[in-house]
Amino acid sequence: MSSQVASHRVGKKLVDVIFGASAACAEAVKEHGADKVTNATIGAIMGEDEKLACIPTMEKVFHQLPIADAIAYAPIAGLPGYLDTVIDLTFADNKPEGYLAAVATAGGTGAIHHAIVNYTEAGDQVLTSDWFWGTYNVLCQEQGRTLTTYQLFDENQNYNLKALAAKLEELFAKQDSLLLIINTPAHNPTGYSLSEADWTGVLDLCRKYAAEGKKVNLLVDIAYIDYAGEKNECRRFMKQFSNLPENIFTMFAFSMSKGYTMYGQRTGAIIGLSASKEL
Repeated sequence: MSSQVASHRVGKKLVDVIFGASAACAEAVKEHGADKVTNATIGAIMGEDEKLACIPTMEKVFHQLPIADAIAYAPIAGLPGYLDTVIDLTFADNKPEGYLAAVATAGGTGAIHHAIVNYTEAGDQVLTSDWFWGTYNVLCQEQGRTLTTYQLFDENQNYNLKALAAKLEELFAKQDSLLLIINTPAHNPTGYSLSEADWTGVLDLCRKYAAEGKKVNLLVDIAYIDYAGEKNECRRFMKQFSNLPENIFTMFAFSMSKGYTMYGQRTGAIIGLSASKEL
């Protein structure tokens, strides 16, 4: 029988490596016993009872929400109070100088989707490191984009700024605009956090191409920031985004899934930062 599916969607199937590994762990527990298997696959907190855990404050507040608030439609862009709070939570005491605005998204994944679909052209290549969360690739493919990578670490296991520079030169020779995704601090899957010096190098490269008239779009995926160290110390790098050229547009992918243990609520936001109020 022929498929009813549109021709460009025939054969579409997603096999998630992480969920697949978790399922394999569950089968191994049945075969070998729970005491013989450690499941370290899913990015979620488990209690000592090996069940999904929730921060008690989050559970308390969630259950105290009036039912009308919990079930009502929200404005498409998100509740203003939520968006203001998201900006405050994202930067803490390290809010960069510039104009800021946020839009609610379906988790951090929704923020990444919005960056790809709104800040790249069809057929563009999107850049990230060669160690990356596999869903980046899926989101690019879904929107008719291609994910390409640079080598994250050099021979000394330091951030490979030379590899990034070479890849930027290659891509800007073909594209007038580029989306660069950097997952830090507490990078998934390596745990690496870019240092202040690393960020200075990255932003110097961005300024170089901005001076040539290129459009530089930078998405900082901060999904795991609340596991990266002291609140303000791990956010100090954000000050470096102050007063960048207008053709460098910075975005932050905010998520309540990890730091707030609210995985299934799909609560996130994308925050834009620009030297231009109009942008």
